[in-house]
Amino acid sequence: MTLTLAALSLVLSATAVLADESDTQARWDAEKLERRVYQQVVAQACEPEPLTSIPAATQPITSFQPASIERWGVFDGYGAQLDAFTFARRVGDPTTLEQLQRQVKRSRTGGLLSTSLGALALGGGVTMLAMAAQQDDGSTALSTAGAGVSLAGLIGTAAGLRVAVAPRRLHGDVDRSWEPDQADELIDAHNQALRQELGLAED
Repeated sequence: MTLTLAALSLVLSATAVLADESDTQARWDAEKLERRVYQQVVAQACEPEPLTSIPAATQPITSFQPASIERWGVFDGYGAQLDAFTFARRVGDPTTLEQLQRQVKRSRTGGLLSTSLGALALGGGVTMLAMAAQQDDGSTALSTAGAGVSLAGLIGTAAGLRVAVAPRRLHGDVDRSWEPDQADELIDAHNQALRQELGLAED
């Protein structure tokens, strides 16, 4: 009976050790960081080929074609890419995090201002169009001006709202806030500290 209890105790102890090791490895796999280079597809402006079938005055000025550019980012152990804010918190870089937060605040303020000015312009353009419609001659010049002001106001409002609602997107790229060697140093320090905390040996 005593031997059976001792064997059972050894089995339970071994199981607990294996579970701890498994949890440790799982945490390392999840929290380790890595810098990777990747390709991003963007729209690149280029001079279009002249079209012989249409007049020169109506030839397209520019066209856009997909192009691949090389960028880099920071990924966790699961392969998820970190934004600049998360990376700064993970590696303990309060100075850069504070700078990013100030940039977000300025962008949000600028976006709200652009939205307000765009809304005013849009209202003014609509008013000009209404005034032109009431005139007997149709006032082509006033209609054209009103349409232009309305369009500018609509674009300004839309752009301002986009920035005001999600300003973090403008400053979320890691490669815009750190140089590659700076990021590598921060990643190495983070991974080294994580290894020591978990009691893992060096590779």
